[in-house]
Amino acid sequence: DKAMRDNGEIVDEIIRRFEQENAIVIYISDHGEEVHDVRAICGHGDETSNWQREIPMLVWTSARFRAAYPELQARLAGSVDRPYMTDDMIHTLLDLMQISTPEYNPAKSILNPAFDASRKRLLKGGVAYERACID
Repeated sequence: DKAMRDNGEIVDEIIRRFEQENAIVIYISDHGEEVHDVRAICGHGDETSNWQREIPMLVWTSARFRAAYPELQARLAGSVDRPYMTDDMIHTLLDLMQISTPEYNPAKSILNPAFDASRKRLLKGGVAYERACID
Protein backbone atom coordinates (compact mmCIF):
# COMPACT_ATOMS: atom_id res chain seq x y z
CA ASP A 1 0.00 0.00 0.00
CA LYS A 2 2.82 2.41 0.87
CA ALA A 3 4.51 1.89 -2.51
CA MET A 4 1.25 2.62 -4.34
CA ARG A 5 0.65 5.73 -2.26
CA ASP A 6 4.25 6.94 -2.71
CA ASN A 7 4.09 6.35 -6.46
CA GLY A 8 0.84 8.30 -6.72
CA GLU A 9 2.35 11.19 -4.78
CA ILE A 10 5.43 11.25 -7.02
CA VAL A 11 3.37 11.28 -10.23
CA ASP A 12 1.16 14.01 -8.73
CA GLU A 13 4.21 16.12 -7.84
CA ILE A 14 5.66 15.75 -11.36
CA ILE A 15 2.37 16.90 -12.88
CA ARG A 16 2.14 19.85 -10.46
CA ARG A 17 5.66 20.96 -11.47
CA PHE A 18 4.58 21.20 -15.10
CA GLU A 19 1.01 22.52 -14.74
CA GLN A 20 1.92 26.05 -15.87
CA GLU A 21 4.28 24.91 -18.66
CA ASN A 22 3.70 23.80 -22.23
CA ALA A 23 4.15 20.18 -21.20
CA ILE A 24 3.20 16.56 -21.59
CA VAL A 25 3.83 13.89 -18.94
CA ILE A 26 3.80 10.20 -19.81
CA TYR A 27 3.71 7.60 -17.05
CA ILE A 28 3.91 3.86 -17.69
CA SER A 29 3.95 1.36 -14.86
CA ASP A 30 6.36 -1.56 -15.11
CA HIS A 31 3.61 -4.07 -14.29
CA GLY A 32 -0.02 -4.41 -13.33
CA GLU A 33 -1.38 -5.74 -10.06
CA GLU A 34 -3.68 -8.57 -9.16
CA VAL A 35 -5.22 -8.32 -5.73
CA HIS A 36 -7.73 -11.15 -5.42
CA ASP A 37 -9.42 -9.87 -8.59
CA VAL A 38 -10.13 -13.31 -10.07
CA ARG A 39 -8.17 -15.73 -7.86
CA ALA A 40 -6.41 -15.96 -4.54
CA ILE A 41 -3.26 -14.05 -5.42
CA CYS A 42 -1.92 -10.70 -4.34
CA GLY A 43 0.93 -9.07 -6.17
CA HIS A 44 2.74 -9.42 -9.46
CA GLY A 45 5.17 -11.65 -11.29
CA ASP A 46 2.77 -14.32 -12.59
CA GLU A 47 2.52 -13.69 -16.32
CA THR A 48 -0.58 -15.87 -16.77
CA SER A 49 -2.81 -13.03 -15.61
CA ASN A 50 -4.26 -10.21 -17.70
CA TRP A 51 -4.52 -8.20 -14.49
CA GLN A 52 -0.74 -8.16 -14.27
CA ARG A 53 0.06 -7.75 -17.96
CA GLU A 54 -2.37 -4.90 -18.59
CA ILE A 55 -0.25 -2.07 -17.22
CA PRO A 56 -1.36 1.46 -16.37
CA MET A 57 -0.38 4.18 -18.82
CA LEU A 58 -1.17 7.82 -18.21
CA VAL A 59 -0.67 10.70 -20.62
CA TRP A 60 -1.28 14.12 -19.07
CA THR A 61 -1.13 17.39 -20.98
CA SER A 62 -1.09 20.91 -19.59
CA ALA A 63 -3.60 23.55 -20.65
CA ARG A 64 -0.83 25.36 -22.54
CA PHE A 65 0.07 22.18 -24.41
CA ARG A 66 -3.58 21.56 -25.34
CA ALA A 67 -3.91 25.15 -26.61
CA ALA A 68 -0.64 24.99 -28.58
CA TYR A 69 -1.24 21.55 -30.11
CA PRO A 70 -4.99 20.92 -30.51
CA GLU A 71 -4.50 18.44 -33.37
CA LEU A 72 -1.99 16.44 -31.35
CA GLN A 73 -4.29 16.56 -28.32
CA ALA A 74 -7.13 15.18 -30.47
CA ARG A 75 -4.89 12.33 -31.67
CA LEU A 76 -3.96 11.54 -28.06
CA ALA A 77 -7.62 11.49 -27.04
CA GLY A 78 -8.44 9.21 -29.98
CA SER A 79 -5.83 6.64 -28.95
CA VAL A 80 -7.22 5.85 -25.50
CA ASP A 81 -8.61 2.37 -26.23
CA ARG A 82 -5.99 1.13 -28.67
CA PRO A 83 -4.13 -2.11 -27.83
CA TYR A 84 -0.46 -1.30 -27.33
CA MET A 85 2.93 -2.81 -26.56
CA THR A 86 5.19 -0.49 -24.60
CA ASP A 87 8.26 -1.68 -26.49
CA ASP A 88 6.85 0.44 -29.35
CA MET A 89 6.92 3.60 -27.20
CA ILE A 90 9.88 5.05 -29.09
CA HIS A 91 7.67 5.40 -32.18
CA THR A 92 5.02 7.28 -30.19
CA LEU A 93 7.67 9.57 -28.68
CA LEU A 94 9.17 10.31 -32.10
CA ASP A 95 5.66 11.09 -33.38
CA LEU A 96 4.92 13.37 -30.39
CA MET A 97 8.17 15.26 -30.85
CA GLN A 98 7.80 15.35 -34.63
CA ILE A 99 11.26 13.86 -35.11
CA SER A 100 11.91 12.41 -38.54
CA THR A 101 14.17 9.37 -38.75
CA PRO A 102 14.24 6.30 -41.01
CA GLU A 103 13.65 4.09 -37.95
CA TYR A 104 10.29 5.73 -37.14
CA ASN A 105 7.31 3.54 -38.00
CA PRO A 106 3.92 5.34 -37.86
CA ALA A 107 2.12 1.96 -37.64
CA LYS A 108 3.71 1.54 -34.18
CA SER A 109 2.82 5.01 -32.83
CA ILE A 110 -0.34 4.70 -30.75
CA LEU A 111 -1.44 8.22 -31.63
CA ASN A 112 -0.80 8.07 -35.37
CA PRO A 113 -3.73 7.59 -37.79
CA ALA A 114 -1.63 4.85 -39.45
CA PHE A 115 -1.40 2.87 -36.16
CA ASP A 116 -1.78 -0.87 -36.77
CA ALA A 117 -4.21 -2.04 -34.09
CA SER A 118 -4.25 -5.54 -35.59
CA ARG A 119 -0.60 -6.11 -34.74
CA LYS A 120 -0.26 -9.07 -32.38
CA ARG A 121 0.89 -8.23 -28.89
CA LEU A 122 3.52 -10.70 -27.69
CA LEU A 123 4.81 -11.91 -24.35
CA LYS A 124 8.29 -13.11 -23.46
CA GLY A 125 9.42 -15.81 -25.85
CA GLY A 126 7.13 -14.55 -28.60
CA VAL A 127 3.98 -16.14 -27.15
CA ALA A 128 0.84 -14.41 -28.42
CA TYR A 129 -0.78 -12.35 -25.69
CA GLU A 130 -4.29 -13.66 -26.32
CA ARG A 131 -3.35 -17.35 -26.03
CA ALA A 132 -1.34 -17.20 -22.85
CA CYS A 133 -3.70 -15.51 -20.44
CA ILE A 134 -6.40 -16.31 -17.94
CA ASP A 135 -9.22 -14.02 -17.02
